[in-house]
Amino acid sequence: MDSQESEAQDWARREDVAVLGDESMTLGFRLAGVKEYSQVRRGDHMRFESELERMLGSNRYSVLIVDEEQLSNVSPALKKRIINQMFPLVIGVPDSNGGGQSSDPLREWLTRTLGIEAGVHKDGLS
Repeated sequence: MDSQESEAQDWARREDVAVLGDESMTLGFRLAGVKEYSQVRRGDHMRFESELERMLGSNRYSVLIVDEEQLSNVSPALKKRIINQMFPLVIGVPDSNGGGQSSDPLREWLTRTLGIEAGVHKDGLS
């Protein structure tokens, strides 16, 4: 079995979407139907990083939705792991105040996994 087949099988086993953030962020996603979550108080960087490492190490998540501002404060080693690890896809979202950095994690993921640059147009990705 080649590495692409192995990665496809790994992806197929991963079913869950999980959220990591403060109470208001996780509540919003729970109301939208996301069942897997971990609440971390804003500013508790050590616990956030610990929970993120735990979730990254699990083989059950396909997508991790995390607080973008807290994600920006993780260690360089963990940032490198997130960039180099194909699964789960880590998506940073702004907090309830609209704070955080603006980025396009889907575009970054497509570039990383498919090796292509994706442009965004009014009608979607191209």
